[in-house]
Parts: sequence; C-alpha cells; structure tokens
Amino acid sequence: MGESDAARSFSVSVALAENAGVGAPRTARPIAARLAGLWVIVLFSNFPVYVGEFVFPEIVPLHWLVVLFALTAVRLIGADRNARDRAPIFLAALVCYACVCLAWYVAQGGGEPVVLRQRLLGLAVCGASYMVFAASAAALQAARHALVYMVLFCVVLNIWDITHPGMLVPITSEFATPGRAAGLFINPNQAGAALVTGFTLSVSVVPRRWRFAYLAAVAIGVGLTFSRGAILGLALVSIVLAYGRQTLSLRQIAAALVIVSALTWIAWLIASSELQERFNIDPEVALDRVLWILDPTGRSDFSQEERFEVLERGWEQFLASPLVGNGVGSTELWEARASTHNMYVMLASDFGLIGLLAFPSIVLAAMGSRVTAFGDAFVAALFLLFWGLFSHNILSEYYLLITISMIAALSRRESEAARHGRALGGRPRGGGGP
Repeated sequence: MGESDAARSFSVSVALAENAGVGAPRTARPIAARLAGLWVIVLFSNFPVYVGEFVFPEIVPLHWLVVLFALTAVRLIGADRNARDRAPIFLAALVCYACVCLAWYVAQGGGEPVVLRQRLLGLAVCGASYMVFAASAAALQAARHALVYMVLFCVVLNIWDITHPGMLVPITSEFATPGRAAGLFINPNQAGAALVTGFTLSVSVVPRRWRFAYLAAVAIGVGLTFSRGAILGLALVSIVLAYGRQTLSLRQIAAALVIVSALTWIAWLIASSELQERFNIDPEVALDRVLWILDPTGRSDFSQEERFEVLERGWEQFLASPLVGNGVGSTELWEARASTHNMYVMLASDFGLIGLLAFPSIVLAAMGSRVTAFGDAFVAALFLLFWGLFSHNILSEYYLLITISMIAALSRRESEAARHGRALGGRPRGGGGP
C-alpha cells in the first residue's frame, strides 16, 4: 500500500514485458538504469556548466557530453532491439528542427556558427538521452528516482546559496544575483524552472504519504529563487496534478502551503535584518518580486521593463519578415543584453511562421498521440509550454532538454501502463490508496 502509483504501473509494465519474453536480458537492465541515472545526475545538476564557468574553465560542457554520448552509443550497440520503445514522431520532430536550422543557416549565407552548433548539440542531447530513457521501463524509473534526489539536492543548494551569498557564485561575477538563490544553475530563473520540471516528473515515484513534504521542499527551493515565472509554474502544476489524476491531493497542497508559510515567516523574522546588514541585500526588493504576482502592472521593475522591450523588438523583427524570418540567431546576436525571453518569439524571428510553431511542435511530438490526460508527462509538457513565455533557452539548457526527452519516454510508458491496467481490471492511477 505504501508503493507509489507510478511504481505500481511500471511494475505491471515490466512484468508484462518479461512474461511475454520481450525486453533486454536481466544483466543489461541494470546498465541501462545506471546510465539513465547518470544522465540525470550530470545534466540536471547543471554541474558541467558550473564547473566550466567557475572551477575548471578548461573542462567545458562538451567534454562531459562526449563521455555521455560514448557510453550511450556503447549501450545502444549492445541492446536488444525488442526492448526499445521508441517514438518515431518525436525523433522525426527533432530531425526536422535540425534540418530547418541547417537550411536557414545555409540560405542566409552562413553566420555565427556558435549559435548553430549550440542548437544542434542541444538536439543531440535530447535525442541521445531519450534513447536511454526509452531503453526500458526500468531505465525510465531509475531516471525518475535519480530526479528525486537531484531535486532535493538543488533545494539544499538553494538554501545554502541564499544564506551564504557569494560562496557558489562570486559577488564580483557578472552572473551574481545577491538576494536570490541559484545554486549550481547560476541563474535563479533556471534554478526555479529546474525544480518545477524535476518535481513534476518525479513526484509520482515518491510515496504518497511523503508528497506533501516533497512539495513543501520544492516550494521553498523555488521561492528562494524569487523567480516569478517559476513560482507561478509550480502553482500551476500543483493544481493540475491535484485536479487531473490526483497525483497530489488538495489536502497535501494545503499542508505544504502551511509549512512553507510558517517557515518563511520564521526565516523572515530571523534572517532579513542580517541579510541587509552583512550583504547589503534589501529584503523588501525580494518581497516585491513575489508581490508582483498579485499586481503585475503596479509593480513594474527593470527586469520586467527589459523583458517587454526585447520581446517587442523580437516581435517587430518577426512582423518585418513573417514568412522566412531573419535567420538563425537573429535575436541572440543583436546588441541588446539578452534575447527575447520568449521561446516562441525568438524562433519566430529566426524562421518566420515555421519558427512560431517549432517549439510547441517538439513538445507535442514528445507528448505523442497517446498521451495520458493529466498524467505526469502531460503536466510537465504543459509547464514547458508555459515556461516558453518566460525563457528563450529551453532548447539549449541541458536540464530542460532531458526534461523533453523524459516526457517523450514517460508519455509512451504511461499510455502503455494505462492500457495494461484496463486489460487486467486494474484501477486507474490516483484512485484510492494511502
């Protein structure tokens, strides 16, 4: 009875595959599971980017990826083809986007190769990690369990970062954001998005009686980033998870809210004056970012003004050339400090109408035609579509790329488990149980 609903579903899937004689040999399954966990641990922590930026600049993220690619290639060469559960539509969507990038790059007579290389590398990460997660139900389950540990690890790092400013990201660094936690993600918004996506894809493997505590921990970690988009996103996925298949209950959400509110109030009374005195951090500024959610128009700040400015400029570039766009990297190579902070507008400026549909097409292809309504994959995909309104880096940040690949693998497994559950007379996920 203590077993989570997702674990029960996956146990049914694995058992059916073994009974039917389908699947990789038992000795191969632990290898796939360990490799899946390794992908999550390395990329979801953002460790390669952090190490290359602040610890060993000689070791760039590409070095880490080469190792992961090599291990994945070895695993795939020796894998049983019958054990693979591939989504051809999702892989085709990645290939199509790569072809669009290459075609537009050639058509515009070249350009900055760094942008093209980064996009193609991101697609390679997404495709390779998907091959690992889709290798077997056990591999996907191992990845989701690893995700639980990484989410909690990121929460701990955010707490450390906010209470020890300058320890992870030096105050003198251009990336420093005093008063906002970022952990190894360097950017607080990325740290918040990582926690939301990680929580959404992993909460079902946490025993039901502990999910309120898991939500509370994630809410604390996200709150410390003071990322308005991430805070809204966590509220969104929590409500959908409770409304849809009852992965969470309203009672659990209420309990988590009470815990977070109490801890926040205590911490505010204890630490706010110390932060202001020792590190010249104004707690009122941080609080104002959260209160912005209640009154966006009345609490405009520099960040919001800059976002609207670059968003408007990117949209104007799209309108100037709506059919073919302005070429790869049209909003990443301009003189403004940042791109559009919007995935849809950035790609629309690059590729025109095709670009406007590119990102949602990839996410929808990951969901597949057999997506289980309000399942974990569906909710995670919903968050990505929402997050695309706040970030233009979804297809270049590694933790989000493996989120997309995990959605593709999980969507197929969820639909398969639902079919088996009906055939066996099993009850749907979320019904009853502790």
